[in-house]
Amino acid sequence: MRLRNGEHGYGIVTKTLHWLTVAAVVAQFTVGWTMRADDSRLELEEDEVKQLEDFAKQQDEATEEWIENEIDRLEGGLDAREDSYFADAFTQEGLSLPEVHVLLGLSIILLALIRVLWRSATSLPPWADHLSAGERRLEARLEKALLTLLFVVPATGLALLALGDDWLPLHITAQLILLATIAIHVGLVLKHTVMYRERHFARMVCLAAGLSSQPNRAETTFTVRESHRIACARCQFGELWINSSGVAAESHCRLRRRERECHG
Repeated sequence: MRLRNGEHGYGIVTKTLHWLTVAAVVAQFTVGWTMRADDSRLELEEDEVKQLEDFAKQQDEATEEWIENEIDRLEGGLDAREDSYFADAFTQEGLSLPEVHVLLGLSIILLALIRVLWRSATSLPPWADHLSAGERRLEARLEKALLTLLFVVPATGLALLALGDDWLPLHITAQLILLATIAIHVGLVLKHTVMYRERHFARMVCLAAGLSSQPNRAETTFTVRESHRIACARCQFGELWINSSGVAAESHCRLRRRERECHG
């Protein structure tokens, strides 16, 4: 397996960086959803406060004032618990989920930086032959979008942690764009790997080097077709047809006629 990209395909460095990035992104979203589950109790209390606010509007002035004071007390306690949650998360022994989330975000930024530097130091391999011109343009734009988002998503998360909830809408928007970009990329890979069976996925795994010397289905069909036409040119019995398994075949009557002509 060669280190750099080339005519042979992707090198081991590019493949390793690709799968390390995949692992880090999957782990980051997993930890993020786990943290959201841990925050569910705080969200329930916030919902209770909102219900009290709606209830207070329907009461007389004295009751409404008493409920508002109770809401202020609950909100104060809720804010204190939220501050304590994040403070304890970064001071307790061992790694907490928020700390893991931050470390993964920094790791993703580092991987993205290494990928940009490596991308500038080595060219990409030739496009897969089965990709259309439109798909090649799409893949080029997806690569740029993914590399950009690998910086933007963790950076907005760190800003959210350091500067407050004003960064939350931007962080969520960046996450959604990243997921959509990944979905398009994976969909294109599955289209050519599963539907068309063109070994597109194999280009980014280590086994690709061992498979690259094997012709694809279209190449096999072409080779069989041409070889039969050359071998049987003197028979002049029209065109061969290719069955679903990629093997040249003729109707039984034409085959028998060719045999009589060639050997009779």
